[in-house]
Amino acid sequence: MKRKRNVTIRRFDPESGESCVRSYQVEAGEEKESVMNVLDAIAESVDPSLAYYGPCRAGKCGGCLMLVNGKASLACSVIAEGDLLLEPLPDRRILADLITE
Repeated sequence: MKRKRNVTIRRFDPESGESCVRSYQVEAGEEKESVMNVLDAIAESVDPSLAYYGPCRAGKCGGCLMLVNGKASLACSVIAEGDLLLEPLPDRRILADLITE
């Protein structure tokens, strides 16, 4: 039986300027699943409106930099362990959800 992972994401709506916190429950994937893989699973099967940046997936562009459980991390490189709190970086202008300038 696969276990569930609770993922809490601070989301931001650029049209209204409002932020909110949304929680998702997704099946934990493979043992060394990246945070980007978790975001992909949410966007593909739970909430397609989730905005995040992840085209390189190689830890080179820095576009997926966000707070993962309070620590600045590249979502494509850091391994998802346990439940997650994902937030945009506080010192950057937020464009949408987890996408910052």
